[in-house]
Amino acid sequence: MNYNLDALAELCAQRTLPFHRTTGNTLEITIAPDCILAFENLVAEKDTIAGFKETPWHFHGTLLLMTGEATWIEYSELEVVQGMLSGDIVVLSRYSAGKLAMRWLAHKEEKIDIKYIAQGEELRVQRLF
Repeated sequence: MNYNLDALAELCAQRTLPFHRTTGNTLEITIAPDCILAFENLVAEKDTIAGFKETPWHFHGTLLLMTGEATWIEYSELEVVQGMLSGDIVVLSRYSAGKLAMRWLAHKEEKIDIKYIAQGEELRVQRLF
């Protein structure tokens, strides 16, 4: 399975969401000036990967997001962007001592566990629109 980068680019263009096709196999979507979500087809590995630049979080293929204690929703690459545009999917960013430590996607219905937030850490939730 490959990500349909052409369809992703078309969706971004229709919704005036800034994007950049860095290579034939990679498409980067600018969520905010310092927040770029990249989708890439790993042709040699016959795999796909998507994640935020500058952080290690990523997923392969479809994205599974928790919506409750034992419920989840599966998203294709197009549905990820559509979910972000609708507000169903949000971006979470964890900062430590003022520096970005991790960034990931979550469903708006997911319970966020903050009991392990350490002193000097900050969790930010960003809705695209």
